[in-house]
Amino acid sequence: RFVHHDSVGLIHDMRRGAPGEPVFAHPQAGCLSAAAWGGFAGPLGLELADLEADSLIEQVRSGIETRLSERLAEAARHDDLVVGKSPVRRSMASEDGELVLVGSSPVDELVERARQAGCPVFEPFEDDRLGNTVGADSLSIVGIRPGERAEAIGRDSEKLICLEFDET
Repeated sequence: RFVHHDSVGLIHDMRRGAPGEPVFAHPQAGCLSAAAWGGFAGPLGLELADLEADSLIEQVRSGIETRLSERLAEAARHDDLVVGKSPVRRSMASEDGELVLVGSSPVDELVERARQAGCPVFEPFEDDRLGNTVGADSLSIVGIRPGERAEAIGRDSEKLICLEFDET
């Protein structure tokens, strides 16, 4: 969701509360570039330059990463995170996991166990980036217990994957 303000310009409205006429674009680099070049022209009467399209993509990525970090921190405060290989293994065994975020270190057995349990697995993270989101130096795997927080983290993870996959 984006809105345009004459004094600020086009903004990515992550919280869906900014006043103004909203326009929507799929969180993929190609879709955001197309919207910048022509998709925003109809409803907003805007056409952005190439440099602005790149800036818009980075603004969306940064917003999703920030919100994902905030949601992971909130999940940690509510004891909804399962951090590390052994705790995630126990969580999968007790069917107490809703989704799994995986870093770059191999954890094939746990990923396979999560998938067999029908648990979504998101793998776009580097170990240090995944660790930083939950206040650790480096992590290879984090599980999230079932509930609204897990669903929201899953949605943000999907958006981040869409954005990063489209650019590679």
